[in-house]
Amino acid sequence: MCAIESASLTNPNANVSVYSLNAMFPFNFSKVIKNVVHNLTTIENILSNTPLNKWFLSNRKMILAGKYVESHLSDIFRVTLLYKFGGVYSDLDTITIKSFRTLLNLNGMGFMIEIKKPGLACGVIIFKRNHFILNKAFMDLKENYNPDQFANNGPHMFIRVLKKECDTENLVKDLILEQKIYQSIKSKKCKFVFFPEKYFYPISWENVDKLFIKNYTLNDNFFNETYSVHFYGKLSSTKKIYPNDQSIYDQLASKFCPETYEYVKKINKSF
Repeated sequence: MCAIESASLTNPNANVSVYSLNAMFPFNFSKVIKNVVHNLTTIENILSNTPLNKWFLSNRKMILAGKYVESHLSDIFRVTLLYKFGGVYSDLDTITIKSFRTLLNLNGMGFMIEIKKPGLACGVIIFKRNHFILNKAFMDLKENYNPDQFANNGPHMFIRVLKKECDTENLVKDLILEQKIYQSIKSKKCKFVFFPEKYFYPISWENVDKLFIKNYTLNDNFFNETYSVHFYGKLSSTKKIYPNDQSIYDQLASKFCPETYEYVKKINKSF
């Protein structure tokens, strides 16, 4: 809920569309936030009029029986929705703290340093509608989809596509966006950039506990260049954050998703 409200609050002139197969909001967002639309939909509807439609119908049983089916459906939906509509995709374990408006003329995603090595991250992705990289992603999914490897159809798929289309083996070095304006020759070739780590992953998953420390003193400038803060739901789903506990999550939630924050306080629950 906080992810949705914060995206709306920081991007008041945008249309914030939430797609889900069965999830419901605990309270009616539309009464208090006018630019959020909740789309209860189906897999077939999302994939309609895309190159993945026939492929999914032919492989439906294999895909839905996969070990990581929820994650892999998310991987498929990211690519499909960006291809059909363009704009910004964001995971729901985030809090947006700055408008994405200045990034909308670019195509790219973030990265994070994982165990001292840069790794591609799919938590926030920005693409123009019908971008050719997304079309190549469809082709890769049809050729290389693996239901039993967790990252194969998301981060690893993008790695395969970008290495080929951008003609590089060192993705982050050759495609990193610097000073918000500079793009390398290879980046211009494939019309794609990696946004600096601090834009979307200012705190890495290896330090996820830091996000939930009570009474945490936050440096006023720490998030100056950050657009969205990721909270790594797979690692933090058991964490309980209570209003006024002054954790980083609590401090950001009280400011950037005030309706959700007040709702949690009212029902006397944790986030």
